[in-house]
Amino acid sequence: MKKQLRLIATLALSFLMFSCTSDNDGINLDEVNNNPQHSQEIKFPEADNSVKLSGLNSEKINTLFTIFGSNLKNELSKIQITEQEYNEIKEYTDKLVADCKTDMERYAKIYKDVRTVKYAHSPVSNDPYSVFKNRQAVCQGYADLLSVMLHSQNILCFTTNGFYNPDGNGQPYGYGHAWSNVYCNGKWYVCDPTNSDTYDTETSNIGAYKHLVSTSFDADIYEDENFVYNFYQGHINVRKIKPSEMPAVVPYSIEGFTVTSINPEAWNVNEDFGNTEISELYIGKNIETIYNSDYYISLVNYKNISAIHVDPEHPTYLSYSNAIYEKNYVGEYMMVYVAPATTFLEVKYIKSFDKECKIKHLDKLEIVVFPEGTTNIDGTAIEHCPNLHKAYVPVSTNVADGAFYEVANDFQIIRGEYTNIPQIKE
Repeated sequence: MKKQLRLIATLALSFLMFSCTSDNDGINLDEVNNNPQHSQEIKFPEADNSVKLSGLNSEKINTLFTIFGSNLKNELSKIQITEQEYNEIKEYTDKLVADCKTDMERYAKIYKDVRTVKYAHSPVSNDPYSVFKNRQAVCQGYADLLSVMLHSQNILCFTTNGFYNPDGNGQPYGYGHAWSNVYCNGKWYVCDPTNSDTYDTETSNIGAYKHLVSTSFDADIYEDENFVYNFYQGHINVRKIKPSEMPAVVPYSIEGFTVTSINPEAWNVNEDFGNTEISELYIGKNIETIYNSDYYISLVNYKNISAIHVDPEHPTYLSYSNAIYEKNYVGEYMMVYVAPATTFLEVKYIKSFDKECKIKHLDKLEIVVFPEGTTNIDGTAIEHCPNLHKAYVPVSTNVADGAFYEVANDFQIIRGEYTNIPQIKE
């Protein structure tokens, strides 16, 4: 925000303005200053004595289950099933295990029943109820039906997604696959009902199942007053930001383990994020990976974020004019995320601005400024920004037809011989 204040002061003192294509010359200072002022000084999280998850992804998951397993909620978070469908499966399962005396016996009998499902070699529905009725599925259907049936008996089971790597080297590539992690008889088991394999994580050597390369599993591992965390792509990841009137500062660690990723998506199909009241987000240098799914975050969960800040000492990412960029590119930057409630965006240097950039579905954006050196703005590079009225573009920049798609009716491109904002110049 200090950059924005300096920007406003610079504009107020300057006599040099853009050469414009309309009678409305220059950048309107009131328009630039639409974003709320964030004057409160917030400290970025500092390094502590935490450790990062290490080893193969399977080893990382085993570590998480050891530390957090007893507190995991037995929820069907990503499985789509109606109450009526669930109750029908539960009634069947209750009868199936009626003569069982222990959870281990129940697990074994349910597992044997799921194994009677035939592997589908043509497209079928993998919703657990469809699999239950039709007895056909691929790996996802096997794992999800097992989760539902075990859940009905209060046995912890989480569908795990990742890769079946035939090389068996534990690396995240191969064939997309789904299997299960089951807690029974005081132990965690890696269970692959598609291939009829089960591994006791306490007694089995990790090498026995390192062909199953986990990238995520259907459970939150931890929750504090500001965030919800899960395991994603080998990281302890921020999955959800809770509503708060205070700025959200991602912590350095939880329970002695470093938080290394932020990807706040609504993967829990039974969860209502609502209108999350978060206006500012602070990210420290502990975050190694900032994922997003195009404009999904902006649209669904965090529409009110107007300011986003990355620790200036971060080795990979930087924040600039309420956007995040990846800076390990020679001479230019990769736009990763734009604060969805920002009204003014001053773009960092990107030589060719294309569809991979993130100026999309920004309902409040009104003004965007491109720096000198931008050679191209490609077709639909900026789209679905209904309140975008002005784009300040250097004279030398080639603007493709349809580069600005579904913007305000009075939208105009304002050309200049140079950019009048000193922060843009490298």
